[in-house]
Amino acid sequence: ASLARGLGKCRSRFATRVCPSMGSGASSPLRAAVTAATETQLESALRGMPAHTLARLDSALSSSNALAFGEAAEIKTQNKDSKDSRLTITATVASGREIVVPCHVSDSVDALRAMVAHHLKVHASQVSLVMGPQVLKGEQTVQELSATNVSVVVLQPVISNLLQNKTGFATPAVRLKPHTGTPVGAVFLSRESLAVSNCSSQEVHIFDVPSARMRSSFGRGVLKYPKGICYCSTTESIFVADCGNSRVSVFSSSSFEFASSFRAPGLSQPYGVAVTAAGDLLAVTDYDTNYCHLIRLCSSGASSVAATSMSCQGDSFRLSETFYAPSGVAFAEQDTLIIVCDTFHDRLVALDAATLQLLWVQSVPHALNPTSLLVVGQSIIVLMSKRNGGYGTKCSVFQHPICPSDTSDEHWKLLHDNIDNDNETGGLTHWDCTTVAVTAGNAREILVFY
Repeated sequence: ASLARGLGKCRSRFATRVCPSMGSGASSPLRAAVTAATETQLESALRGMPAHTLARLDSALSSSNALAFGEAAEIKTQNKDSKDSRLTITATVASGREIVVPCHVSDSVDALRAMVAHHLKVHASQVSLVMGPQVLKGEQTVQELSATNVSVVVLQPVISNLLQNKTGFATPAVRLKPHTGTPVGAVFLSRESLAVSNCSSQEVHIFDVPSARMRSSFGRGVLKYPKGICYCSTTESIFVADCGNSRVSVFSSSSFEFASSFRAPGLSQPYGVAVTAAGDLLAVTDYDTNYCHLIRLCSSGASSVAATSMSCQGDSFRLSETFYAPSGVAFAEQDTLIIVCDTFHDRLVALDAATLQLLWVQSVPHALNPTSLLVVGQSIIVLMSKRNGGYGTKCSVFQHPICPSDTSDEHWKLLHDNIDNDNETGGLTHWDCTTVAVTAGNAREILVFY
């Protein structure tokens, strides 16, 4: 449905800019569908196409800046105060919501973009001002804009662009350093707030990302060698893999107070944790017993989160070919898939969240060890370690489609390399595709890209 909406907004560009990047095999039927069908018919046509074709289409649309997935907003009124040259721009975005942006006639386009981004709660790099076929430049002023034909377009960010630039791998925008200890897992609580589990100091640190300062910490005296960490905004709960205590500990995201803890049968060394958007299902990997546990949650808030058994078989499931030191785990496709980093089998494993049936197995390139992952749109971003001599490792970040059409290595794309990390301290997280954080345990820092 999102692809159909995106294509509906850029039909004229699609045939000339996107179809060629899809290759001859896919472009002809897609071009015919886009030029001849309504959006509803187009959606039906897309649903009949293979998942790998849709993934390539998603990538092609994003990389071509084809205005797909965006919110278009037309500036419909400009109220000018002649005395002090102040200006109020009222725009209506595609969803029908109005935003009011106060500015000055001498403000630059870049300043206006930043204000629009602030009101829409997106990153400024996602916002473009378009007048006819022209994308407005930063040095132009608000006074030069025409009220009748200027549109504000918000593009879905491409997460690979955060980790790469035209000359190679991107330099981190911010480096966060804890006062002591080794950072392991990480999760964004908001665009500015990052929670990082610290295995050495046995607590969780809260960083203010813009200022690169550690704001507070919690969990000391409760946690023992914490590993993975995840956050559910629905229940306002932070889940921590409390490895040394063989349990999952739950904290309130508002007060950071300890709320509860629970275990699954046989849970020994919890490593990775992932929670559904609704907060009703938690996946936990066990680095020691080679299990991945699924725990059904019932909650009306962090203080009342409790675990219940999923079935008569308990909370654990196991593949016929077992995991070997599983680590990172994530939900995908609107929480219908579970994807596990099968670390020492050098592969990713995907299962159906409802039936627990194996869907696919994908080996990682160069026999690397996948340790952490996140899901962005139709892509999986994976942090992998590679042994570097006798001591320590360096990590790489790769991208892969959620639904691979085959098991070849050609689907893997290297996004970043040589992150100072190891198997025990790999964490990867993002906020709304506009900010990515990677824990670099050996260097005792967290790298933030935006």
